[in-house]
Amino acid sequence: MTKSLVIALAQLNAHLGNVVGNIDRLVTARAKAAKDGAAVIVTPEMYLSGYPCDDLVLRDDFM
Repeated sequence: MTKSLVIALAQLNAHLGNVVGNIDRLVTARAKAAKDGAAVIVTPEMYLSGYPCDDLVLRDDFM
């Protein structure tokens, strides 16, 4: 018996520093991917914070 795994690739446009907005877009993409049968969703690296993060990670109020 062969098992399969459906993987969705999400080419989302991250907005630098807008973690909440990026999460909202990811949740929407995940719902669509799940509806289409995907069990896993893959995003670009550093999608949540936007890329590049540079000095954002040094701010106390970031994440």
